[in-house]
Amino acid sequence: MNSPTHPSWVMGHLERFLLSAPDGAVARLLANMDVWEIPILGKINTRLRCWFHGYSRRTWNFEEFLRLYFRRPATLLAMVDGKNAMIYGGAVLRFFLRCSTANCPIDICTTLSRYHQFTRFLQDDGFRLCRSQAAPWSGVGETIGSLLQRVGATHETWALTADNSWAAEDHIRYKFQYKRKHLGMRITVNLHLIRCEPYRHVLGGPITPLTCSMTGHEAFAPFARSTFRLGLAFTLRNLHLLEPLLGEHYVVQGSLTDIEFEVIRGPPSAFHTYFSAETGARHLGDQYSWVIPRSTQEPMSPVVRMHGPSFEVLDWNMIKDDKGTYMSIGEPFVWRYYYANRREDSGTDAEAENGDAN
Repeated sequence: MNSPTHPSWVMGHLERFLLSAPDGAVARLLANMDVWEIPILGKINTRLRCWFHGYSRRTWNFEEFLRLYFRRPATLLAMVDGKNAMIYGGAVLRFFLRCSTANCPIDICTTLSRYHQFTRFLQDDGFRLCRSQAAPWSGVGETIGSLLQRVGATHETWALTADNSWAAEDHIRYKFQYKRKHLGMRITVNLHLIRCEPYRHVLGGPITPLTCSMTGHEAFAPFARSTFRLGLAFTLRNLHLLEPLLGEHYVVQGSLTDIEFEVIRGPPSAFHTYFSAETGARHLGDQYSWVIPRSTQEPMSPVVRMHGPSFEVLDWNMIKDDKGTYMSIGEPFVWRYYYANRREDSGTDAEAENGDAN
């Protein structure tokens, strides 16, 4: 966040309204503003920076968000450390959009080392296992044993064989669905057992808005500009596996109005290039990300940007498939090696064709 200017004694109409109007009137005004506009208010001057500090703590409160689903939100936040587990998907997107609801299933991804801790937590919280995509008619212990045998791994080597993999088929099918009833409402938790670092799994989603994630320290929106300001949802490589029936728009039902994201596809569905897409060498917490810290310092403290794991985002002009993928996400050095080899192979083929013609 840029350093705000020192305020003058004269306040503008909007500033005076935000600072002196009844809370209900201010809430109605802010509810009708796009979510990306709210942080900009805190950059105007020091008075509004202090105001935004208080507003953000009340609005994007991690414990209040998770209390919609769990009885002990602080315990869950202590378990999602980012290294072994993350919360992600549609529920976290709603958290950013200020329209959280317990009707939306919440997704948690975890490695095997933390998996049994999550199952105990969910069972103690009143959740019951409904079904598993990995083995629909088995219990938890039997299912884990079958998975280990299927992939030829042990508890010690489970995360090692696919730790560097971005391939969805390595882990996305290991989903366990838990449910419980609360006040006549059915609450759903999807627990994903993964074989890679959590951020890799999160970035392997179907569309960019669903890559929003949360740990016990921060909430991340890696594609903040295209998601919240432009309303775009770029398709990722696993769309055909996770959301094969997704139409031209992804819709989030808000409290006042529905929020629509235009689904942007690549070839063979479309061939348009969006220069606003957040491509290139990236890391969680970079200038393209919106990061909400769980605990905030004093409003006038210097803002320190965190530097999370690195990755690279390429559009369909560099990595193309036949499934309509617009963006591909992976390790920077892997993509550069892949692209260099592809160009080298293309050059070799062209030379061979010229030789045959001669």
